[in-house]
Amino acid sequence: MTGSTSSVCKVTVTGPLVPFADAYQQELKGRGYAPSTIGVKLGQLARLSCWLEVRCLTAGSLTRVVVDEFVAEQRALGDVAFGRRPGLSALVDVLRGLGVLEHEPEPPGSRAEEPLASFERYLSVAWRCARLRRTWRTPAGSWRGWAEMASLPA
Repeated sequence: MTGSTSSVCKVTVTGPLVPFADAYQQELKGRGYAPSTIGVKLGQLARLSCWLEVRCLTAGSLTRVVVDEFVAEQRALGDVAFGRRPGLSALVDVLRGLGVLEHEPEPPGSRAEEPLASFERYLSVAWRCARLRRTWRTPAGSWRGWAEMASLPA
């Protein structure tokens, strides 16, 4: 298979993901990634493409589960650059947008649920602050406020 060389840095992609390297690079640019970070992500793409090729997998078999398996294997090999996978998730989004992949439902606890969890944390903090403000208005003053704040459930 022929390779594709990135214009951001000298990263050569071989394997089943070659036809999608430029679209992936454009997606990362559109998401605001810095040129140096795009180079790192393209290096990850090259490694993923080789990994897929060794396993006789195509671009069409790339799902979030397969990406997670790849990331876990890279971490097990000691590569700390694979601590998170948002860039490779962008690749899955690109492949889906090009019609290479079908839409797959978000797994439980996925990024689709993150805004709800974030809002829940916000409400918890807001509730504590409101309770503290109410306590500060009591004759007992600040000591009671801090004592109640420390005993509030998380």
